[in-house]
Amino acid sequence: MRSPRDSGLGGRHREWVNRLPPLLRADGTDFDKTAVVLYAYRHTYAQRHADAGVPADVSYLPDLQAYIDDLLRNRERLTAVTEADAWAKDEAMPSDEEITRVGQLIRRVKTDLDRLSTEDGDQVDQAITVASGKRGRQHAADPGLNVIVSGP
Repeated sequence: MRSPRDSGLGGRHREWVNRLPPLLRADGTDFDKTAVVLYAYRHTYAQRHADAGVPADVSYLPDLQAYIDDLLRNRERLTAVTEADAWAKDEAMPSDEEITRVGQLIRRVKTDLDRLSTEDGDQVDQAITVASGKRGRQHAADPGLNVIVSGP
């Protein structure tokens, strides 16, 4: 029996990746194409910006904290499941790399916030509340909006 990841978008993506010419690293060695999976695209854009030192939008801090909490809860739930196929658990399991990178981003934002004066910190807290509230109202009005955070 084929897994769901072998059909639909995942299957088409795999076919496309397999048709690509060799993916070469900076040192000229081949990059393993099996590591190119849809899940890997999930945080690539934001991570590239974070790695480049692009300042993070602190208004997303509550969302990032909720996201990492969800990742950790999902990992716990999946670890506890005993009646699922291994491929299904592997496919659904949040990666350690993603959890680590989101945690690093949260720590970086918090460190930057800790450097602010009390007055500036209070202003940022107010701005976060306003920005988070607006995003929440937009999402409630149209759940298709803001599903993807396109920046760190």
